Amino acid sequence: MKLSIFARRLGVSYSTVLRMWHRDEIPGAFKLPSGTIIVPDNILENYSKSKYSEKDIEQQLKNNQEKFNKLKNMCRTDMPAREVLMEFERVENNDSD
Repeated sequence: MKLSIFARRLGVSYSTVLRMWHRDEIPGAFKLPSGTIIVPDNILENYSKSKYSEKDIEQQLKNNQEKFNKLKNMCRTDMPAREVLMEFERVENNDSD
């Protein structure tokens, strides 16, 4: 299939898959003498599988919900918005160390 069709099926822009092709990230893709880039039809199977498991996604959602709740609770104080954000950033940076 042509590179433009590959991009459409992946749901990304043509420029994104063109960059991927330049970085040799599309196995088996090749350029015809006319300049058309061809991608093997079976390559979509490699890209349709998510690199994140459901468990990883659930954990990330849980972490984001916890961060949201921390920030929401900080906003309920009398602290000015700028200080809330600075404190939240400080707490987040300490949590990730």
